[in-house]
Amino acid sequence: MINIKLDEDKRGKVIFRLNIDECHKENRILKRALFESRVVKNEFKYNIPMKYFWPIINNVHKELISLSEDSRLEVLEFSDEYEEVYYYNYKATPAYMKKWREEGCPPIFKITINPKDLSVEKKIIFERLI
Repeated sequence: MINIKLDEDKRGKVIFRLNIDECHKENRILKRALFESRVVKNEFKYNIPMKYFWPIINNVHKELISLSEDSRLEVLEFSDEYEEVYYYNYKATPAYMKKWREEGCPPIFKITINPKDLSVEKKIIFERLI
């Protein structure tokens, strides 16, 4: 079983937490994500970079994934011009919007997770008009 939780740290940043059984660690996508993760002593053992959220949700069987009940279900996302660096947050804070302007005002997406069937929807909620 793979347990997933989207959580918030003290600064309001998005943390993607994962707890995984030993038998599923050989999956190539999960193995790469675990390689770049940090191990913490918590109910959810791994803090994984958010760039692995889409590949894990889309490529691992839905029967193996369970979403925590107290997980956040909505996240804001934008990337730099070359899509090398992604920025995630739960709210459009002044610091988040300042970083958005520094990166050239790319579209801001809202990622919404449906907890029943683990479907993920990504839509543009904010973009520069000029």
